[in-house]
Amino acid sequence: MGIPRVLNIYENYPFWFTFFTELKFRVELSARSSKKLYSLGIETIPSESVCYPAKLSHGHIMNLIKRGIKFIF
Repeated sequence: MGIPRVLNIYENYPFWFTFFTELKFRVELSARSSKKLYSLGIETIPSESVCYPAKLSHGHIMNLIKRGIKFIF
């Protein structure tokens, strides 16, 4: 189970980690935000006018995909 470190994850992560762990999922977070992570997802965005947090979110998702995570929450 991959969880991208985006939006309000810091507030809600303890709940979701406990929830999915109790259901016997192994929970993994995407890497910390960085310029490299931002660049990783930039090719998946169809519009240049999307805000920075949205562009960064794509990088977090791509990070999980490249690590072989099959299910992303």
